[in-house]
Amino acid sequence: MSSQPQIEDDAEPTAEQQPSEQAEQPTEEPDRQSTETLVETKPTVRPTLVWMAITVALAAAIGGYVATNQSAFGGPETTRVVLQVVGVVALLSLIRLTIKLFVLTRTTYRITSDSITREYTLLLRTRQQQVPSGMVRSSELRQSRVQKLLGYGTMEINRGLGGITLENVPQPAEVRDALTAITEQQSRSGV
Repeated sequence: MSSQPQIEDDAEPTAEQQPSEQAEQPTEEPDRQSTETLVETKPTVRPTLVWMAITVALAAAIGGYVATNQSAFGGPETTRVVLQVVGVVALLSLIRLTIKLFVLTRTTYRITSDSITREYTLLLRTRQQQVPSGMVRSSELRQSRVQKLLGYGTMEINRGLGGITLENVPQPAEVRDALTAITEQQSRSGV
């Protein structure tokens, strides 16, 4: 005979006989799957480096022309002022591009099934832009011929009243495909 007592229908089951909470509650798997990271990437810094090189080359070319043709600028005094202006403009441009380079190296683009996020940290400040995937109305991939050759592009994600711009995205077709998959999934689920 069995050593376990029989439980009547009206009686409450004991702790040993109660089903485990794991069996009653759904597991966490669907939540993890819904926030699964589809694409996580950092922007490429190549375009900024190219602009820095162009700035230095242009400043050097203009400075060389001005220095060798002093008479065209009215003499040594005017030439010196023009060279200083060219130097200051080049320096300010390089500072701006260096800051952009610094921000791009600390930027992350993350596309999950729940949201699209652009996040960067600059010194002690973190900025995060996020669009829930259900609010994405459209996305646009922009690539010039040079960008296409170098394998990067810019993604514009529209949510109706603004959106997020993902600049200098390497392998932009992969990001576009992930965005398309998210928006199609959201439209099928009726969200």
